[in-house]
Amino acid sequence: MINVRTLQERFEDGDTVSAATLGERGLLNKKYEPVKLLGDGELSKKLTVQVDAVSGSARQKIEAAGGTVQLEKLSARQKRGRAGASGGSQAGESQESA
Repeated sequence: MINVRTLQERFEDGDTVSAATLGERGLLNKKYEPVKLLGDGELSKKLTVQVDAVSGSARQKIEAAGGTVQLEKLSARQKRGRAGASGGSQAGESQESA
């Protein structure tokens, strides 16, 4: 689980946040754990966020900052196995949680 506060601290305006970019920054504890974004903290950067699940408050903060949320359809294991995937992810809206 990652909070929007962490995105504010570790990403730049315009960045894409995904399992790959979170892993590159050392923010994932377990290689195959699904990534859920929570709403603790503030966010002022416009980000494209591609995660497995997102809380309602996190989605509101991302969208209020001009960013977008794309929920991943691939399993966590499949996602981590993609070598340097960028821009070609599949997105859906099936796992949003409050």
